Amino acid sequence: MITEGITMCSMATRIVRGDADLLEYSGEHLKHEFALFEWIVTELPTDTSYLRSLFVEGFGVHLRNLIDFFYPPPNVQEDDILAEDFCDPGKWVPGPMSPSLQQARERVNKEIGHITYKRKGPTDSTKVWNVPVLFGEIKKLEKEFVKLASGNKLHQKIFDLVNAPPTMVSVLLQNASTSSSNIVMK
Repeated sequence: MITEGITMCSMATRIVRGDADLLEYSGEHLKHEFALFEWIVTELPTDTSYLRSLFVEGFGVHLRNLIDFFYPPPNVQEDDILAEDFCDPGKWVPGPMSPSLQQARERVNKEIGHITYKRKGPTDSTKVWNVPVLFGEIKKLEKEFVKLASGNKLHQKIFDLVNAPPTMVSVLLQNASTSSSNIVMK
């Protein structure tokens, strides 16, 4: 059974699910975002192949998803899930978004999410994605988020993944594949 409430966020009326629904959702879908973002960075190929391009695009898509999760864009939709949904009212206040995350959100929108003239050319010195810096900023937000999130709303799998020591992260990532997200038919 889906339980809902209505909340105002970023000038849009949103549906906010009940604690049990958020707990279930976070154990599957939010875990998928956090784990896949981490996995992409740990497995990023170093060559200049199409495979590396796919990894970089995957990094960008999940980066934008997490930026929008932590910092809702102005066009937030009624069914979007946000970090604030997992915290008690008024607890999730991440402060201003860093310029690097602002630029990354815009860059993903222009270079990965759409075919535009704003894509960077092969000789553009700013074409390289600063993966370590962007990854570090998201990891910092994740840690702050799990400190403020309610255990009644956020699945234990998220707490475990975000708070795991580096030596345990690879084990958790191996066990993090989802059973229902992004299944491909052959």
